Amino acid sequence: MSTALGVGTTTFREASVEEGVARDGLDSLTVTLRGKATGLAVESALWTRGRTYPGYTSMYLQSKSTADRGPVAEIVLNFIGFIESSSLEGGLVDLDDGISLSSVTLNTDEDEDVTFSYYAQSSTWKWISRGPSKPEQPKFRAVVPSAINTSNLFSPYPPNYNGSIAGRSKNEGRLAQFQRSRLAPSVWSVIETWETIIVPDL
Repeated sequence: MSTALGVGTTTFREASVEEGVARDGLDSLTVTLRGKATGLAVESALWTRGRTYPGYTSMYLQSKSTADRGPVAEIVLNFIGFIESSSLEGGLVDLDDGISLSSVTLNTDEDEDVTFSYYAQSSTWKWISRGPSKPEQPKFRAVVPSAINTSNLFSPYPPNYNGSIAGRSKNEGRLAQFQRSRLAPSVWSVIETWETIIVPDL
């Protein structure tokens, strides 16, 4: 059911709300408001770029469009940011952990190149930065998000090799993504992904 927003001096009603949740990027929010055409100009002027929408503290207005259809007017508001279920510490909005099959090639003590499979883990952090300057570095660091052994190498190729790989590999945390987007004056969204991978220990 539509609800009156009571914004400004006019009463425009929420006709529809459409959420678009992105796993690896920014979420989207499209809100359609309807009200009397005589109040369109006043209502539209209130929705300035960078404004948030009630109930969505981390979604910021980027664009809008208006339509006057006789006695009824329509405003379509387009927001981007993060649709969060709860706000965590340090501006953190969301955290996704993942595990994927990966591979690494190691050189044995008898100079043989052998490729192994293992499970690489990743953590994607989404957070909001509010302040006078843009964020210039990641806030979080690579962690091992589960009890699965990230050092367990298996399925060697070629399967038969003579040398040893003892002490020839190590776990390493690497920054795989750092995406920064300006949502409003002094407000930035950041998506950073850290991977825990196995690399040769040269």
